[in-house]
Amino acid sequence: MKVFIKMGVALMLAVLLIAGCKKFYDPVLDQHVYKPDSTGTAVAVNKRHVLVIGIDGLPAAALKTLAPPNISGLLPNAKYSWNVALPVIRTEKDVTADGSLTVAFENASGAAAANGSSKLVDNNVSSYFSCGPIQPYLPNLWAQQEYKANLPVVEAYTMTSATEASSQNWRDPGTWTLEAANDVNGPWKVLDNRSGEIFSARGQTKRFEVSNTTPYRFYRLVVSSIVAINFTGYLQLAEWRLVKYLLSSGGNAGSWAGMITGNDISQHRVFDSSFYPRPVDSSAGTPLSPNLSALRLLYNYKPGTFRTAAISSWGNLVNTMLKDADVRLVTGGDADTKDQAVRILKTDSARVIITQFGDVYNKGVQYGFSNDAAPYAEAVARADGYIGEILNALKSRSTYNDEEWLVVITTTQGGSGVDRAPITPGFFVAYNPMFKSQDLSLTNPAINVLQQDLTPQLLYWMKVPQSAAVQKGQLWLDRFGIEFLK
Repeated sequence: MKVFIKMGVALMLAVLLIAGCKKFYDPVLDQHVYKPDSTGTAVAVNKRHVLVIGIDGLPAAALKTLAPPNISGLLPNAKYSWNVALPVIRTEKDVTADGSLTVAFENASGAAAANGSSKLVDNNVSSYFSCGPIQPYLPNLWAQQEYKANLPVVEAYTMTSATEASSQNWRDPGTWTLEAANDVNGPWKVLDNRSGEIFSARGQTKRFEVSNTTPYRFYRLVVSSIVAINFTGYLQLAEWRLVKYLLSSGGNAGSWAGMITGNDISQHRVFDSSFYPRPVDSSAGTPLSPNLSALRLLYNYKPGTFRTAAISSWGNLVNTMLKDADVRLVTGGDADTKDQAVRILKTDSARVIITQFGDVYNKGVQYGFSNDAAPYAEAVARADGYIGEILNALKSRSTYNDEEWLVVITTTQGGSGVDRAPITPGFFVAYNPMFKSQDLSLTNPAINVLQQDLTPQLLYWMKVPQSAAVQKGQLWLDRFGIEFLK
């Protein structure tokens, strides 16, 4: 009898001990939160929801300085970062056609003739420019490109040898410089100096890199000798092309593609508002496979389980990158986007809602991405007001106390993201009433938040396994499960 009594007491103590322990587990694996039945259909209450608010063109520095009250008011219960770096990729653009050509010594038949100077920049390696005898013009025989707008930072150039077989290579340039200036009368800066260069074949293109960070109005190719020893000969050259590099984030489109796919620009290849992926080399004609968005990953996991909504005045964003949303609303502007988001929260059963606001970016382009520009600061305040109304609608839901919302507020880019315009760090705020306030860059180890991290957090919150299609975004919300798992 004593043995049975002792066993009973031990059992009761074990039950009490377990009941007193706080659970700490991954919600995907917790069978008390999510339990499939024999048909594979979830029987748990649909508590988890996500609201994404994207504000285009709001750098973290401006946000911290302006401290809009509704966004700032989330920080006591948010995981956040003020140093979200934007992924960039270096592409290039041939800027030859943007300039106008002049030469020191024209072909005897004129610029438009069969071998006139226009052939030097016609983007056709089968034609060529020829002039001579050149002795009176050496060592200052030049061809010049002038740019009257959008002065380029030239960092590379190409030259293609003429295709005339009978000339072999003796009419090719042998020694030359590439020079640049902002006044035709100088001073001229030597960007590149070449001597003893040999074109080993007819129609051969050679590329030369240049160390230059300055935009110039004039670029000159100055030939001081040709390959032939006899300087009384002719110069022949098929093409001279000028190239500038672009540090591209893909603009707002590239940023949204990164956030919604969990991949960087080298993977999703979205460079413009068409949202159609393309190769980095624009000459390649093979189309790339469409990107898998977070909304598509939700659908693929359990079709019909997650009702989703996409709301924005940017039609291409809604109808391409967010095309898998069950509710797609193209609005008339930011105010309408706010109104539709409020309506969805009050009347619709959508569990994932993605909104985009573009006026802050538009004002930044017009007046500068700085809190010192009054119209820009007003646009930020207006967007913050819209966020306040959306959050009020969220918290006024009759089911709000039974729901678990993850609210993410983030930005696309901290500048125009065009050409070499500054691309400054953005921000990422992830809010839930159960979260403890934490700057993610100060954790140990530190979390370097990426734009692409949106998709992994969204999938995790909705209890959807991480996907191999997400190659760049990193999951970090699971590190804080003890704060919100019940």
